[in-house]
Formats: sequence, structure tokens, C-alpha cells
Amino acid sequence: MFDTSDDIFKSVVGITKYNLQHLCDQVELANESTMSKLDRVAMLLIKNRHGLSVRFIAWLFDVSPKTVTNVVNDVTEALFKWAKSKVFMPSYSVREEEARFFDSKLIVVVLDGTEQRVQVASIKEIEQASYSGKKQQHSFTLLLACSPRGRIYFVSSSYLGSMNDMSLCHLSENAFWSALHKDEYIAADKGFIGLNKKHPTITPHKQTNNEPLSVEKETYNHEFAAYRCIVENVFAAIK
Repeated sequence: MFDTSDDIFKSVVGITKYNLQHLCDQVELANESTMSKLDRVAMLLIKNRHGLSVRFIAWLFDVSPKTVTNVVNDVTEALFKWAKSKVFMPSYSVREEEARFFDSKLIVVVLDGTEQRVQVASIKEIEQASYSGKKQQHSFTLLLACSPRGRIYFVSSSYLGSMNDMSLCHLSENAFWSALHKDEYIAADKGFIGLNKKHPTITPHKQTNNEPLSVEKETYNHEFAAYRCIVENVFAAIK
């Protein structure tokens, strides 16, 4: 696999060979293994990127399914610790530099949720809880908050796909806005209508059956969507 071209390698693993090596230099794996660190990290990235089964990954790397499970757990924990050390809410002065105005309001954070497809669980309760009606698939879901310029401020843990964006916001461990001042606004999509009760938040105008959107509100929504697309770009880069 490591003998392939960079383009093919990136399409399979999700990152370039150079970035994989750089990532491996950054993380510390807790357990010893006969597999190299490069292979172990690549194994997790390939499995998550393509939603492959443990048995298929075991065949691909010529190891036992038990080894795959152990490696996936070990590398996941290591990457989570590494990522958490890199992602944090900076000081007010830094947030101010990263902020941008929209509709005369200082937007400090752009917030969104995303889902990652997962294998169907064999346990019925987990299978039902991980099913996302929105995406019509089994998934995990999480929140990501970044600055309007793309700096990541917060990444939540992953939750079962049946939970929607506002359900995640109701969890105390995701209340990143507690570090923000009242004059610092959050920009979010329609899935976060109601977040304004917790912290000043701008969301698009929502159309109802009894009240279609005016031309002005349609224009506002279009401009707002273009403004907050930065968070989609961050998700694309991470995925």
C-alpha cells in the first residue's frame, strides 16, 4: 500500500503519506504490537473512511479480527487524546481577531453537526439508537465549532445517530458557549433553532406553511449560508 502513488494513497487512507508520517510522529500508542505504528494508524483511518468490517480489515492487513479490534481501540484513544490537546477555546483577544461581522453582529463561532456512517450493530437496542432518520443510515453524530476563518475551537465526542443537533447541545459537556461573552454570537443552521435560549445565536429564517419567506428573507438566508459554509469546508478537510 505504501508503494502506491500519493493520489491513490490519499483516496484510500484519507491523507497523504507525508501527513500520515507526521501524524504518527505526534501520537503515542499505549500498547505494543508486531505491526508498525504507520500500519496501525492507517488501519483505523481506512476502516473509518470506508466503513469496512473488522473481518475485511483483518483480511486486508493479514491479521486476526482480534488484532484489528485491539488496534482500532488503541489508535482511537491515542488520536482522541492528541486531537483534544490541539483543540481548545482561545482567549477573547484571539477570538476577536478570528471573528467576522454578519448583519451587524460579531460572529465568533460557526457551529454545525455532522454524521459518520457506521456498520449496523448486532445488538438491536444499539442498532435502533444509531439509526439516523435524517440521513436514512446508521451513524454517529458530533458537533464542531470553528471560527469564521476556519480555526477549530471545539469538537464534541461522538454520539448515536438518532440524536439530533439540539439534543447534543442540551448535554452539559458540549456547552462550549459558556466561555463566550454575550456580545459574541454563534452562527448555525436551522437544526440549532432554539440555541438562542442558551447563548446569542443567529440561524436562518424558517419557512412555515402559513408564512412563506419573503424575498428579503430568502436573500438573507442565501447570504447567511454562504457565510457559514466555512464550517462545511472544515468538516470536508477533517473527513
